[in-house]
Amino acid sequence: YDRETDHRWSPKFSVIANPQENLELFFHAGRGVSSNDGRYSFRGINTRRSAFNPPEEVRPLGTVEALDVGFTSRLLENRAILSASLWHREAEYELAARNAQVELRPSERQGLELRFLYQPTERIYVDFSAVMSKARFTDDDPRGQHIPGSTEQIATFALGYLGDRYYINLDALYLGPSPFLEDNSAETEEVTSVDLYLG
Repeated sequence: YDRETDHRWSPKFSVIANPQENLELFFHAGRGVSSNDGRYSFRGINTRRSAFNPPEEVRPLGTVEALDVGFTSRLLENRAILSASLWHREAEYELAARNAQVELRPSERQGLELRFLYQPTERIYVDFSAVMSKARFTDDDPRGQHIPGSTEQIATFALGYLGDRYYINLDALYLGPSPFLEDNSAETEEVTSVDLYLG
């Protein structure tokens, strides 16, 4: 580039409604920018290091378009909160690194997020959240469309007691498998961890 600045418009639109006292509906749509590729785009690097493949110029600010719709509700005499969100995200490009190659590839992600908080008494609480998603590159590449390292199933659970002199907390985390290669011929194993805290 022959200049030191760049610009992208980032319009956003949100609507929040309360059809009932304990229910909130929301809708968000907009465009933003991604910076995870800025390390490479300002140098014009996009890939196979070869004299026969000169670097491609890439705009430093890659656009990201997103859509999010969901609800939040209070239940059980305001002792519980349940929320859910459906979202969709399209990125002009994101960093894709493999071996000695660095590439910027367009991507698309969508998913469902759930959250449930419950406090039956002043001292006991339960917290559960989960994410189910799908992440793919959207260009036509024979190596595949899966995004390496993108975990598509995540869940957390916490159960705790807060006393006047002590506390007990049980935390559990689940991470589903994630692709290791773009064609999904190899993937990481799922992981589960459980931690107990006494204090």
